Amino acid sequence: METPNYKVSPQTAGIVSAYDLLSKVYDKVYKSLNLIYDEKTALEVIDRDFMPGLHSLEDAIMKMLYISVKERRGDMSSDEI
Repeated sequence: METPNYKVSPQTAGIVSAYDLLSKVYDKVYKSLNLIYDEKTALEVIDRDFMPGLHSLEDAIMKMLYISVKERRGDMSSDEI
């Protein structure tokens, strides 16, 4: 059985783009805290105060990604995910 060649829908691409922004957010927080604290302390603050929220946001975005793909596949005549 041949594997279909799906196209990424604009909806799904937008959600993937939101997910990609998370690494930029982390980078800005990391750089900013390194201006305030030494690296060890900055990483401790990030792990304690930032990462739980970031992980929650990642989980929420991944749920939205699943929903987008699932909804796009509801139309079996479409080649988009």
